[in-house]
Amino acid sequence: MNRSENDVASDTAAVVEAFLDAFDRNDFERVRAQLAGAFVYDGPLDHFGDPDSFVRDLEKYGQVVRRIERRRLFVDGDEACVILTFITTIPAIERTRMAMWLRVENARIARIEGFLDPRAYVHMFGEDRSAAS
Repeated sequence: MNRSENDVASDTAAVVEAFLDAFDRNDFERVRAQLAGAFVYDGPLDHFGDPDSFVRDLEKYGQVVRRIERRRLFVDGDEACVILTFITTIPAIERTRMAMWLRVENARIARIEGFLDPRAYVHMFGEDRSAAS
């Protein structure tokens, strides 16, 4: 039986929403459960080639993220784009706007490409953000 495009898009949205819900609640075990084993993240500050390194990094951000404002979610088949604002406890990055382009495969997020203006982060942590870890 062939699944309709609406079914695939609905599943994609559900996986992305579950990922965001878990991150918003600092439930990093649940965040990890939403990621594929061959997960990749690419962003202006970081690249992760595996889900566990990505989740460890998110755990650090989770300590300063108060909440995530979800502004818009667009879904096209197994891909999604979500526009967010991260509200943090750090005045210099109190409101960080970000867009993420996600690809879902077999009900897990296989890839995230993050888009944000990294200038405040570079100013705070320097070019090598790993030194702040």
